[in-house]
Order: sequence, then C-alpha cells, then structure tokens
Amino acid sequence: MDNSMKRRLPRLKNAFTLIELLVVITIIGILVGLAMPAYSTAIQSAKKAQASVMIQQLRTALNNYQLDYGTWPSVLLNASNYTVTSNSSTELYQDLIGSNQTTAAGQNPRMTVYMQFKTTDLLPTGTTGPAATGFIDPWGGSYYIMVDGNYTNQLTVPNLNSGSNGTTTTINAQIAIYSKGKPGSAQNKWVGSW
Repeated sequence: MDNSMKRRLPRLKNAFTLIELLVVITIIGILVGLAMPAYSTAIQSAKKAQASVMIQQLRTALNNYQLDYGTWPSVLLNASNYTVTSNSSTELYQDLIGSNQTTAAGQNPRMTVYMQFKTTDLLPTGTTGPAATGFIDPWGGSYYIMVDGNYTNQLTVPNLNSGSNGTTTTINAQIAIYSKGKPGSAQNKWVGSW
C-alpha cells in the first residue's frame, strides 16, 4: 500500500516555491519603484520641449503678423501681460489661423494663416478648425504673451533664473512668451522665449 500512494501523488519537480515567488515579486516591485521617478522626469522633459517649440512657433507667427500688418494683434496691445486662457484666446487664435472674423475686433482681414495648431494644443475638447476656442500649453495651462506696444524694444519679464516667484528682469525684445510649466513649479522651471 505504501507504493500505491506514492504512485498516486507524484512529486512536482518544476514548480516554484512560495518563497521564490515572493522574492521575484519583491524584485519587480523595487525595479518599478526605481523606474517611476525616471519616467516622470522624462515625461516632464518632453512636455517642456513641446512647450518650448510651441513658444518659438507662436513667436515666429506673431512676428510675421506684425511684419504684415505693422502692428500686433489688438488683443495683445490691450494688455501688458496677455494670458492665453479658454475665455480670452479665441480672438488671438482666430487671428493666427486666418479664420474669417465675424467681430469688428478681427485683425486679419487677409485671412493669412500664420500658424497651424496640433489637436493636442487646442481648447477645450481638442476640436480642430474654427470650432476650437484657443490653445493651451502641454500641462493644460496658459501661455503668457507680452509685446512691446510702445516700440521701445524693452519688456519687463519674469526672471527665469530665479527660483522664487515674483522677481522680474528687463530684456531687449519686442515680444516675450512664456509658460509656467507644471502647476506649482518654481519660477526657474518656467519655459520662456528669452
């Protein structure tokens, strides 16, 4: 009888023990824990690069607009530090895409296309064309645009080399564009055109 029981209950030779499984799971957990900060840093670096490209494209588009019409879009001249938000960027957006303006404030009568936006840069739902209401930075925040409406070639802009908020510097430029980056980031983490 002893031999028959051994035949019925064969021993598993290729199975993992509970200890071996726990060790493997722990190692995988440690590796994932080490990879997450690197992944997060890579994502933020990619967003910063995307914002930098968008800022340069906006700067080029607005400079071309200024060369064509001899003035900046009126919405930029009416504010010392224009904030592109969902409520206020419709006019500027339509000026840049060459949309037919239905308001008297429209400043692109030739309907010249100065910039084409990617769907991911648009507000609020990523629609394309004239139905979109504006554009956003990669973090879902605003772009800030300052122009030299007095043509003194001087602008007072945030000091991007400073870690604390609120410090400014004067630069020799006709236009400055910046994004505050990831919400809550220090001033030296902002992305600017200067």
